[in-house]
Amino acid sequence: MINNKFSGVFTALITPFNSDGSVNFHQFENLLNSQIRSDINGLVVCGTTAESPCLSEEESFKIIEIAVKYSDGRVPVIAGVGSNNTAKTCSNALKAQKLGVDGLLIIAPYYNKPSKEGIVAHFSEIDSKVDIPIIVYNHPGRTGVDVDVNTLEKLSRLKNIIGIKDVSGDASRILDTQKRVGENFVQFSGDDMNILPFYSHGGHGVISVASNIFPKEMVEIYKEYSVGKSIEALKIYKRYFDIFELLGCEINPVPVKYCAELMGICSQDVRLPLVTLQKNNQERINKAMSELVVLK
Repeated sequence: MINNKFSGVFTALITPFNSDGSVNFHQFENLLNSQIRSDINGLVVCGTTAESPCLSEEESFKIIEIAVKYSDGRVPVIAGVGSNNTAKTCSNALKAQKLGVDGLLIIAPYYNKPSKEGIVAHFSEIDSKVDIPIIVYNHPGRTGVDVDVNTLEKLSRLKNIIGIKDVSGDASRILDTQKRVGENFVQFSGDDMNILPFYSHGGHGVISVASNIFPKEMVEIYKEYSVGKSIEALKIYKRYFDIFELLGCEINPVPVKYCAELMGICSQDVRLPLVTLQKNNQERINKAMSELVVLK
């Protein structure tokens, strides 16, 4: 695995809320500090896991500002700034760059379902406006469009695009991308369940939901695998497998925020149209977490 600034376990951070629905910035700062103390490799703010579609611009940029301040260069901070409006994404990207982020995570345009040429034009326009690394976020299940390897090969020629967060579920794309784009093109998994197959095909890391609650363990899996200790990595992975699976029992970030509440990190509150975890799934997670002896 390539050892560079954009490799390893990056946490896709949740956004803690107060009981009145406002952002709990104090808890967010505590989360940042606990992540960094756990030797996480990087932080992603204002992504899907952060409920970014339901955050105001003011809230989003305050979160980004706090993350940059509290990381203080200890770990890279990547900001999710994507939308299905190219002009708005450019504006968001420039604001995040000005706040000092290390990179940008930009999802393929959703809902309007652009053609492959439209996807390239979208990212080309953003690329021309900024001077920091861009990671393409490919999540066909959420966007309705797929940034396939042919499209990614074109995007990789842009000056700032250095990698992809892929949730296509197709691990074979890693090798194809390496062959056509190069081994230095960063490839992050966006699925905790898929990390070992992803690493085994040459992936560089994961943008993780599970590391909100188990940062040390997610880093340990990556470290063990990256030094050739695949059996040791598998042992840790198996121990947490049930939780990885349960984090997908309802739409992200509903399950992980419930886990966060159990662990005293923040409340499980989410913003509408999301609602808190159903009782039957609470019981399933309670059982799995109790078996790991992590409940406070």
